[in-house]
Amino acid sequence: RYWITEDLRTLPNAARWAGLRSIGMVERTCWQDGVQSVEQRDFIASIGADAQRFATAVRGTGA
Repeated sequence: RYWITEDLRTLPNAARWAGLRSIGMVERTCWQDGVQSVEQRDFIASIGADAQRFATAVRGTGA
């Protein structure tokens, strides 16, 4: 699952990152040997809050 927002108020010192436009999060569920784990990763981005574009960039297939 993917989330992205341009609301940077919760990010301390956001103004220090030149070109920062959004923050995003990816949640991934994995199964290994019958055990479920959930991984969450956070990202800072220079793109607007476009979930499809964010997902494509995170997967590494271009932006």
